[in-house]
Amino acid sequence: MIKSSTFQISPFAGAVAIACGITCLAILSGGAPERPWPKPGDSAVERPAPRIRLRPAAYHPRVDAFPAGAWLSAAPARAPQPMVRVLLSDVLQDGRLRITTTTGLLVIDPDTHRILARVPAEATYSLSLSDDGRAISGPGGKDLPAETVRLIPIGCDDQMNAGARQFTGALEVSLGKTGLDVVNEVREEDYIAGVVAGEAAKSFPLEALKAQAVAARTYALSQRGHRENGVDVLDTTADQVFTGAGRVWPECRAAVDATAGRILTYRGRPIVAYFSADCGGHTRTNTAAGLGGGPLPYLRAVEDAPASGPAYCAIAPMHTWSARLTDAEILPKLNETLGARLKSLSEIQVEGHYSDGRAGLVRLAGVADPEPSAMAAEADPARAPLAAPPAEPGADTAPQPQPVEPQPAEEPKPEAAPEPREWRETLRAMEFRKIVGLDALRSQTLSVKPDGPGAWLFEGRGYGHGVGMCQWGAAGMARQGISYDRILSHYYFGVHLLPAAPRDGALAGLVKDARGRLLPNAIVSLVGTDRRAKTNAKGRYRFPSVPAGTYDIVVTPRVGPAFASFAWTVNEGEETRARVIERP
Repeated sequence: MIKSSTFQISPFAGAVAIACGITCLAILSGGAPERPWPKPGDSAVERPAPRIRLRPAAYHPRVDAFPAGAWLSAAPARAPQPMVRVLLSDVLQDGRLRITTTTGLLVIDPDTHRILARVPAEATYSLSLSDDGRAISGPGGKDLPAETVRLIPIGCDDQMNAGARQFTGALEVSLGKTGLDVVNEVREEDYIAGVVAGEAAKSFPLEALKAQAVAARTYALSQRGHRENGVDVLDTTADQVFTGAGRVWPECRAAVDATAGRILTYRGRPIVAYFSADCGGHTRTNTAAGLGGGPLPYLRAVEDAPASGPAYCAIAPMHTWSARLTDAEILPKLNETLGARLKSLSEIQVEGHYSDGRAGLVRLAGVADPEPSAMAAEADPARAPLAAPPAEPGADTAPQPQPVEPQPAEEPKPEAAPEPREWRETLRAMEFRKIVGLDALRSQTLSVKPDGPGAWLFEGRGYGHGVGMCQWGAAGMARQGISYDRILSHYYFGVHLLPAAPRDGALAGLVKDARGRLLPNAIVSLVGTDRRAKTNAKGRYRFPSVPAGTYDIVVTPRVGPAFASFAWTVNEGEETRARVIERP
């Protein structure tokens, strides 16, 4: 029996009404699955049953198609999930953030919950740093009365376009150290899909994509709460490459859905699931690569090859590589980093190799300008020495020195040009790679030799630090029919593949307009999810089961503009009461 806070509907009537509503939605959406899926036989994944998704004609579905008091969500729906806060790079164009959506946008001050602007569908809203660098400026250069601005799409799972990238969830813009900081608060599984799209190649088999999804999900979970600024991860290789929503392809989404919620644990805790593009045939420990502080027992060095045959990662398009670099390319980077004042290099030598063939040290020698010396203070030649003071009466008299006539100043003799000095330095191989460029020197499995005057030829194998899962190695294993769980156990020692423990609570409350009147039949949406509920005759709504976390809420009344409230915290095993009141 379907219950509301004011009345009850008989089982027969409720079933008929819900069936009618779902049928209407199926007709409106064409009955198509939410995303394209692989055809049977294309991959190992089995085609799921078609899922019905609410597709609003305007901002929300037709409320008259559903019985009052029924809680609306896609049936069967993607469950809401914890949100991940991602600091974005490369979303500003000329220092300005430009956002468009297909359903419209709410611009909110998170401190006061005041709506600063309502942006129509397809319109562009721009934000930039003020001229004095102390405020956020909106369209037309007008400073906004807020230190942080939150951007929420009115369609709760609508995409926001920021430059060439697309994002779901919400965007939060604040003043950073060098400009505007933009954070995407995104649903966990949508974040993982964006990471798989950024880290894996489209040629990867499905089992390799699954392994990447689990590793990315586990790594993100291990990083939460480690940064003071409220950011969980960066969207670059400093953490994991996150493309956003616009580059996710069907097999990528299939891999994320097939492993939803699954993580790797060691002794009951999520591991720090490092991975790199191509280990070169042998992975290494985190301490050997200088990652993660102390030794992590599940990150052991393993040979990335079967009992006989080439390495799994030998299928990588640039498994072996070479780079010719000149002194003109290397010297400025060494001088800037080391303050070396180098003029030329006479030697680059790789030594101190580890057992897996990786270089430990790089020895450098060359010619540098002399160190700047302190200038000696010079006396003023125009100043004459003073005569001694006269003796006191009764004191023994002695011959008094005579004043010295000023002598003409001598012309300073030109100093000899300082001789260049011999310069030598020994660096850790990883430090040398970072100075010269990680894309130029793709790994520490490398050698170097002179290649003409002022030029050096580097040759190597692999790409990246080589810790944890080898991404191209995972693809090679998958091509040999190895499942994703066996792939993961090959690279991470002694781990368990477990579903993330559910941490659900409930979210309920009521909705009022700016005059304090209850709003019945309004659509209540959780931003970044596909969950919607409709308020009953007394303006009440309820989401009976949502993961613990923080949620933004958008309310779309039957009449009038949408409004929002946000940062409602749901605790595990508890029900949060969220009263959403429109601010005048």
